[in-house]
Amino acid sequence: MSVFVKGEKIAEHIDQLNTRRSGFLSLRGIYLSELRIRKIEIKELPPRVEEPAVRQLVGSLLKPAVFGGKDSLVSTLVHANGTSIILISPDGKEPKYLTFGEMHDRSPSCSPDGKRIAFHSDRDGGGDIYVMDGDGGNVQRLTHGQGHNFGAAWSPDGRRIAFVTDRDGNREVYVMNADGSEQTNLTNHPGNDADPAWSPDGTKILFASQRDGAVWAVYVMDAHGGNVHKLLDASNSGAVYPAWSPDGKNIAYAGPSNDTLEIFVCKADGSQRKKLTTLGAVNSLAAWSPDGKRIAFAHLRSEDGTGSLNVMDVDGRNLIKILPASRGCRPSWQPLAAGR
Repeated sequence: MSVFVKGEKIAEHIDQLNTRRSGFLSLRGIYLSELRIRKIEIKELPPRVEEPAVRQLVGSLLKPAVFGGKDSLVSTLVHANGTSIILISPDGKEPKYLTFGEMHDRSPSCSPDGKRIAFHSDRDGGGDIYVMDGDGGNVQRLTHGQGHNFGAAWSPDGRRIAFVTDRDGNREVYVMNADGSEQTNLTNHPGNDADPAWSPDGTKILFASQRDGAVWAVYVMDAHGGNVHKLLDASNSGAVYPAWSPDGKNIAYAGPSNDTLEIFVCKADGSQRKKLTTLGAVNSLAAWSPDGKRIAFAHLRSEDGTGSLNVMDVDGRNLIKILPASRGCRPSWQPLAAGR
């Protein structure tokens, strides 16, 4: 995968794409296959997860909501046995496993009502999408071995899930009902399509695509797959990981800046583009807070593959590092169901 033509330092990290157990960049998260994970037994997570005890993959950051009296987030964590989904507070304390075992569970995405979490896993030998309750129980498999399936994204009404699959020989954006039925190809194009993101009103879907060549660009289509048009391509240098603001007026995305990948925002029509980060290396996987005032994103250092999950104001100020030495899947602010 080449996000943009210039910048070999970034390109060498993102040229190889493999959304299974290895590869440098998945379409739903950054995974580094050549980083060594120290073998340890983890019976209880420490108050703060630090290197080198474990290496983390940033998962799904949840909308501020009451969960045990505190705000919570869901992320994925690499340990000696595999990759698990954990519940953790925004300050990195009080982690709790939602899944655990010798499997790789990744890219959690919480339903709009906060009652369910979709994720992809190799627990049954392939790469499929599953859903579970917000406490980790009642796991159900939605896809069944037709290619590799990943990148689940809930529709705003919680009735449908968009996802990415290579079952047709290339990567396409599909949609299915929340119970896994009626799986339908929305993009149906020979070029690779990925990373779906629903508009707040549920009528449109953003996605990244290589349909016009090697460079990835952001497109928008109707929720049923029609009326496809290119929205932005960062001046022919590439654009990936689009995310709609809660009010639908703005879009955050990752785009090139010299030899780095930075977070940008633009209007919903692709105009008025503005760079928010200047951290260098790879910055991507932006997600808006529910009030539209903050953006969470993942930072990956090109030198050693370590990184962090960060939150900043929508103007790029007041940057806060939530999880150190982390790398991983797109944050996704959503509410946890009340009363759990």
